[in-house]
This record gives sequence, C-alpha cells and structure tokens, in this order.
Amino acid sequence: YGADIGTVKRAVYDLDGTEKLFISGYSNAAAVTHATQDQPKGSPAR
Repeated sequence: YGADIGTVKRAVYDLDGTEKLFISGYSNAAAVTHATQDQPKGSPAR
C-alpha cells in the first residue's frame, strides 16, 4: 500500500518450501495505457 508497483520484491512458496521471488506488475499493458490516456489533463489519477 503506497508502494510503486513494479518495484516491490515479493515471494511465493512451493509446497516443498522453495521460495520463488518475483516483482509484481501489470500484465495487461494495453489496459494500463488506456486507463492513463482517458484522464483529461490536470485530472487526478484514478
């Protein structure tokens, strides 16, 4: 909460306890681009 998505390192764990690191991000770049282009200039981000 409040962190920049795409910069926070996270982990998931397999059933055997093996740690898998990943950095979260958006999987649908078109949706992200579309959402940012819908904003009129000077409007706060949604």
